[in-house]
Amino acid sequence: LQERSKGKPVQAVGYSMGGRLLTNALIAKPEQFSRALVLSAYPMPMKSGREERIAWEMNWRTRFLDEPWEDLEQEWSEQSVFQGSQQSSRRHSAVLREMLGQSLINWSPTQHEFTTDDVKSLPRAVDWAFGALDQKYVSVAKDLAKLPVQGQIAIIENAGHRLPLDATQWIAQWVEQG
Repeated sequence: LQERSKGKPVQAVGYSMGGRLLTNALIAKPEQFSRALVLSAYPMPMKSGREERIAWEMNWRTRFLDEPWEDLEQEWSEQSVFQGSQQSSRRHSAVLREMLGQSLINWSPTQHEFTTDDVKSLPRAVDWAFGALDQKYVSVAKDLAKLPVQGQIAIIENAGHRLPLDATQWIAQWVEQG
């Protein structure tokens, strides 16, 4: 990041797992960012369900490696978190299968937890957005508001979890404001 930006702070956007990774980068090196938008991400400490989460990740990792693409994509999209969101088209390759499976393990919330103090300490220039149709993550927005975080929290109407597909215009406006 420092090399590509020539040491200047950058504007960044991260979605879902990428939003959690962005949160990690923001906590580690906040001076490298002029502003950030975290979309549909879970940046909170896990209160419970650690073992269930690990079992879910291992199940999906195996499925990413072994199941036919059509079945895999259908069942992935049928998860409740994606209800109300547009479908996305994906590339298919053996390398991508391995990367998808491994990403669940490497970048799991069980591996990269943040404390509430970490999240509360993020600067005002860190904004958060969630789709109103994504009830699981609307509750995350409420948790962020209770902390409270310094940045803005947006609940985007008529959007689900897949904000890059569901709220393209809203995201573009956020970027343009920077």
